[in-house]
Amino acid sequence: GSRGFRWLTCNNECEWGGINCNEKNGLVNATDVEDNGLTGFLPFEVAALPRLSAFALEQNDISGTIPSTYSDLARLVILDLDFNSLEGSLEELDLGKLKKLRQLDLNNNNLVGTLGDLGWEETSLQFLDLSYNNFEGPIPAQIGNLPNGTLLSAQLFCNQLDAPLEWVNCPTNTMVADDYICDDSSCECTAEYNATKCSAKLASNKSG
Repeated sequence: GSRGFRWLTCNNECEWGGINCNEKNGLVNATDVEDNGLTGFLPFEVAALPRLSAFALEQNDISGTIPSTYSDLARLVILDLDFNSLEGSLEELDLGKLKKLRQLDLNNNNLVGTLGDLGWEETSLQFLDLSYNNFEGPIPAQIGNLPNGTLLSAQLFCNQLDAPLEWVNCPTNTMVADDYICDDSSCECTAEYNATKCSAKLASNKSG
């Protein structure tokens, strides 16, 4: 991990541990502070970093909600906040503004709410992991119908979601059905699937 990073020193922030900057313009383009014992809330000021392409603070003890201002990170490719104590819903985020987003890891938090009408279809998602939260309601068809079949992995198990009987245009040839639709009563895939046609015969993701 990165435990022991020193921040807020007199050095330029580009010299802080876990901070990467563009060599040409000196602007912060990535933050990767994994397993560093961070606590507190996610700073909304992060949205003021115009060149930020990766924001990863996984395996810490960060609480509170994900600021809606993060929707303004137009260059964001990776958002990795898994294994924290985040709460609230994603419903205030406009994922449609994150057109470059390829990886979204929010698993193992305390997030709630539904997944609909967030602008999934406007992203470039390849990897999605929302497992081990408390999301509910239907899984949006848009997640499985991204342009050009970009989605490679979507892990939504261990929530309280309702899976569609058929997931339009999903998974892609590189996915299998039990990667994303699971009965989470035991956090194991217990439903019957046709992995070739990727059509769930029994599509329950409700906790038992």
